[in-house]
Amino acid sequence: MTGTDEGAKAPTNLSVILTPGRSGSSLVAQFLSQVGLTVAQDLVSGRLENANGFFEDARIVEIHKQLQSALDVVPGFPPPSDWSRRNATATARQRLLQHLLQEASRAGATGLVVKDPRIADFIPLWIQILNRSEFRPRFILAVRHPSASAASLNRLIGRDRKLAELQWLTRTLNSITHTGADFFVVHYEDWSKDPVNTAFTLAQFCQSNIDSESDVEQALRAVWNSRLDHFG
Repeated sequence: MTGTDEGAKAPTNLSVILTPGRSGSSLVAQFLSQVGLTVAQDLVSGRLENANGFFEDARIVEIHKQLQSALDVVPGFPPPSDWSRRNATATARQRLLQHLLQEASRAGATGLVVKDPRIADFIPLWIQILNRSEFRPRFILAVRHPSASAASLNRLIGRDRKLAELQWLTRTLNSITHTGADFFVVHYEDWSKDPVNTAFTLAQFCQSNIDSESDVEQALRAVWNSRLDHFG
């Protein structure tokens, strides 16, 4: 190994949360932030229905929304067939890369976690970025029964349930297809059925600082809010 190789910065572990939405992804991100992973400095603010926050990088959300607008994408429907070749996509790719490199520069040893349901709309774009040597990606799929996810989205923003279920289907299939199902699955329902084991195996997958169930329980207590019957 040359001196240059020895001095090179190791790739940043990047945990990417995929989700159709309203499936516990906020809890996943918040828990990971408690066990040593770095989240963005500028996060989307919480609201009444998700008081602990969405744990979404505001800059990534902004870039995704601008790309959706430029491509005239309706949530739940796929983008145009040539979307990956559009100028707007190239611009979004460069902006996302620059932002992720900036965030990676301040990430700790366990790495960075990013979450935005819209990532599942543009996974090929993200894979192009994550294939770079600066990143060592791992994918997490936070998923929930489609009818429950659709009902939650209907209550939250009034989205038609059939359209919400289509969004669940599209984003879940995108996640499976474009990652080759190479991800760790976190079922929303398991947070209530077996929270400690769910959290412990997730922490191990992300190579966090957690090494005991007592540490997991402590981290869970830091994020749990018994007044909420959903996690976002």
